Amino acid sequence: MASPDIVDPQTFALGAITFTALATALGLAAWAVFWRGLVGRVARQQAELRRLEARHEEHAQLLRGDLQRLERSLGTLSDRQESDTRFGSLAPRTKGSGYEMAIRMAASGATDTELVAACGMSRDEAELVMRLHGRRSRTVA
Repeated sequence: MASPDIVDPQTFALGAITFTALATALGLAAWAVFWRGLVGRVARQQAELRRLEARHEEHAQLLRGDLQRLERSLGTLSDRQESDTRFGSLAPRTKGSGYEMAIRMAASGATDTELVAACGMSRDEAELVMRLHGRRSRTVA
């Protein structure tokens, strides 16, 4: 019989292999848990990034619309300022109607676009004032 202090080499090797296999399996299981958590966090961050990008695009579209409206307003104000500069001396001294100013402007050679901008009238009204009081109407008559 063998002494209890001596271990059979085959038993020792089998134990070492079993221990190594169990340690490897536990290590792989730990790595799998780690990677699953990491993949989950990355997926959540990607979803949040897509949500933020969509929100950013919505705000960018709103800002583009605001910018277009401001550019149109600036163009209108610029037209009015140009008309005011060109025809400022023709403006009525009292609080008269816009038609009086439009008639003076038309007689001085203003365009219908300038009448619309300066006098606050519709395009049709400006065209009528131009036909009745503009410089072209005098040369035709």
